[in-house]
Amino acid sequence: MDRGKLIEPELNKAIREAAISIIVFSRNYASSKWCLDEVLTIIEEQERLASKHDVVPVFYNVDPYDVKNQTGSFEEAFSWYDNIIETELDYQKKIEWLQKVKAWRVSLRKAGSLTGMVLANGHEAKFISNIVNVIRKKLNYKLLHIEGK
Repeated sequence: MDRGKLIEPELNKAIREAAISIIVFSRNYASSKWCLDEVLTIIEEQERLASKHDVVPVFYNVDPYDVKNQTGSFEEAFSWYDNIIETELDYQKKIEWLQKVKAWRVSLRKAGSLTGMVLANGHEAKFISNIVNVIRKKLNYKLLHIEGK
């Protein structure tokens, strides 16, 4: 992304133009509205392109079950969002929150159901190397090759 540009439209454009998206789920992932919006955009793009947009979920010290079913730390984060909805007095904002949270939950269910890579207290460097190898296989390997000087 070019420096000096607004992040959200540039990020959405990058997701739309990418051949592959890597979603790195961590324990605190769902506490970020920004991250939830990103996974929503990625899943929508994958569905729009009828799976021509590859998605590789990476579960970093988090169980894919927790992502898919919003349990564990994901449940805690969604409890906070549910509390916002309950306490919102403006009817229109309440409806907007309900729709947003529902969309986030659906996108997490879909992303959590995809075959991904799981790191559970393992060797991070080797795990990252495995991710790179998976991406190389999914993409045209020649596009990733960098000539040495």
